[in-house]
Amino acid sequence: MVTQIIFFLLELVQMAVKKAKYITIWNMVDCSLFLIFVVYFYFREGNTDKLLPRNNGIDEQGNKLSVQNVTFYVLIHMTILLLSSLKLLNFLRVFASFGQFVELLQNVMRDVSVFTVFFFYWVGLNGYLLDIMGIDFDLEDYENIGRTF
Repeated sequence: MVTQIIFFLLELVQMAVKKAKYITIWNMVDCSLFLIFVVYFYFREGNTDKLLPRNNGIDEQGNKLSVQNVTFYVLIHMTILLLSSLKLLNFLRVFASFGQFVELLQNVMRDVSVFTVFFFYWVGLNGYLLDIMGIDFDLEDYENIGRTF
């Protein structure tokens, strides 16, 4: 957490110096990474027994973890990993060969994002249509998952 505070202080200095020119995608990644780390640190210190489920989803006190808790921690870990990877790519842009690679990845992600929105729209629409038609699935084997999640 100390390193994140130091990095965020550097971002604050950069904001004060650059003012309106500060707003770039890389700087937004840096700021959002700090905010995600603060949320992560808060929940990690408050719920250390629920952070990493062991023994088939049973915490240290013997309570079964809810799907929502496990999903939250998985999503926050994925977000931290993604933002940290983007920050690493930002540092690698200094080298010419990596700079071209990072630019290629940016263009690919920009193009794929349109497809991803379209894809999730159709997945949601098909799920909704299956629900309207009354198609149901046997959820006996999935005790932690409800009708919608």
